[in-house]
Amino acid sequence: MQLLTSSFKTILTTSAMAIVMISFIFLIKFMLKDNLKPRWSYLLWILLLVRLTMPWSPESSISVFNLISLEHMDRVIDDHQSASLPSIETESYNKGANNIRIEIPSSNEKGKDSGISFWNGLSILWVIGIGLVTLYTMIAYIRFAIYQRRESKSCHDVTLLKILEDCKQSLSIHHKIRLLETDVVATPSLYGLIRPKILIPTELKGELNEQEWKYIFLHEMSHIKRKDVWVNGLMSLILLVHWFNPIIWIAYFRMREDQEIACDSLALSRISQEESRSYASTLIKLLDYWKQPAMLSGVVNATGNIKYLKRRISMIISKKHSYRWSLLGMLTLVIVAIFTLTGAKSNIDEQQRVEQVVHDYYRSLQEKNSELYLSSIAHSQHPSTKYFANNLKYSGDNTTEYEIIRTEKINNSKYEVSISKIVDGLEYPIIPYDVILEEDGWKYDPSTITIYPKEALFQSIEENGVKIAENSGFFRDVLSENDNFIIKKSEKSPLYN
Repeated sequence: MQLLTSSFKTILTTSAMAIVMISFIFLIKFMLKDNLKPRWSYLLWILLLVRLTMPWSPESSISVFNLISLEHMDRVIDDHQSASLPSIETESYNKGANNIRIEIPSSNEKGKDSGISFWNGLSILWVIGIGLVTLYTMIAYIRFAIYQRRESKSCHDVTLLKILEDCKQSLSIHHKIRLLETDVVATPSLYGLIRPKILIPTELKGELNEQEWKYIFLHEMSHIKRKDVWVNGLMSLILLVHWFNPIIWIAYFRMREDQEIACDSLALSRISQEESRSYASTLIKLLDYWKQPAMLSGVVNATGNIKYLKRRISMIISKKHSYRWSLLGMLTLVIVAIFTLTGAKSNIDEQQRVEQVVHDYYRSLQEKNSELYLSSIAHSQHPSTKYFANNLKYSGDNTTEYEIIRTEKINNSKYEVSISKIVDGLEYPIIPYDVILEEDGWKYDPSTITIYPKEALFQSIEENGVKIAENSGFFRDVLSENDNFIIKKSEKSPLYN
């Protein structure tokens, strides 16, 4: 179950990256508009597929993913896990003859289990969603395949076969492509990943002339030439995993639209400029036979989505459909690749500096080094800090063993460093100290942490005969505790307000 939950969190992070990249692609398209030719506009979506399937990416300071902190996102996910259900329970202590009842929060493994169960539940829901989408897709494919086999027959029309062969030669396609007559589709469609077939509606066979069939076959051959069916299959697998992300679904439909326009562009490059309007007229003529096609990755039809057919017609008659190499297109593709196929710059170097500040702080206490203390501590100009530094050499001796358990970046000016330590034989709970960025660098800031010795606290409460309830103000910001200490943390220390 832990592996499943971890996988789901990884997918959530990847989905967030996809949203950033898709937004970036839409921004580029908006800025360049018609200046970006169809071929290059479509290739931007191929970069998205590459990014979503990359197991690793090189780090870069100019990566678009520096705009979001994936490390902070992981922290938010973990924090939401902890906050999903209370992670404290009530312990009762009976002290002395007066039988004073003291209720305090303490670490609760059941609370942690409840938080983990929250993510287990989401992970299970994610898998169920994958199963349902897979089941729906398989049923649709199987039904289409059964109907296609049952209702299709080989086309033996010599004229159509000759036109098909001419179109194959025009696009340098050498493998066999079957031509089938069928009633399964309403408009000519390409079907099949391994052995592609062109399906032509029986009722349409006698309605189009040779030139119109030439345009249709060129369009379908363009899909084969560009491996669009394989691209659609890969995108379908991505959708299967990211079924919960509507932005990726929007990108998929927009990719299919751009795919059709890019195919039109390739097909138009194989005919004369004067034939462009005839090509557009053929698409319009097919509208008389249009029905909502099956949205299957292994099936592409000549008309595509009718909602976007107007955009295709406009592109065809505007003469802005060049399929040639474009300097602007290549530069755009390279720039987008540099910004999106790279990962966010790692904070390892910065994290090492942050942890070194913590080490310097504890070394200054051990060596009673006032200068090192002031250089590592936050708010070093505050009178109380200076006073402690000046009297550090007179402080008593103590033995401190500490270990940095975890270092997390909260924002660009603050880290949280969780420390486990033992002072004079007393073990402390894990304490999440802050390290903040001041004008002269990173500084250790223990001012937000308050440590209460448990035994002294209980003794004081017992002597005063008071009762502290679990929902009292004192315990609202308790972070952790053990048998020796209670740890509280506030956003700002009153000392420095």
